[in-house]
Amino acid sequence: MDWNPYSLHFKQTYEGGYRYLDKCGEFMALAQKTWDFIPGEAKPTSAQLQIPEHGILANVDTQELTLLQEQPADNGELFLKLAMGLADLATSCFAPSSVSRNGFASKLFHSVKSP
Repeated sequence: MDWNPYSLHFKQTYEGGYRYLDKCGEFMALAQKTWDFIPGEAKPTSAQLQIPEHGILANVDTQELTLLQEQPADNGELFLKLAMGLADLATSCFAPSSVSRNGFASKLFHSVKSP
């Protein structure tokens, strides 16, 4: 009985990420160029990026960065690469005064042959 990854989650919470308001477009452009993210709507309150073919969705704002991948095909290798890369990019672009929390979570499922 194998457990399969259903979704992977990463969240980084930081303090003093006010430069988000100045650097959001740069963050989105670099994420698009580096990892082929498709930019979603950018607002003064948050921005969204996605890689639909891998089930990946990222959100960023002045206080946190979140990353979600549904049903990863590679046991989370791409997810981990993106989590570390986006966290570094957020730190570089937004220059938060501190990172107060990093967290990973996963949801697993076990497939069965009958309902």
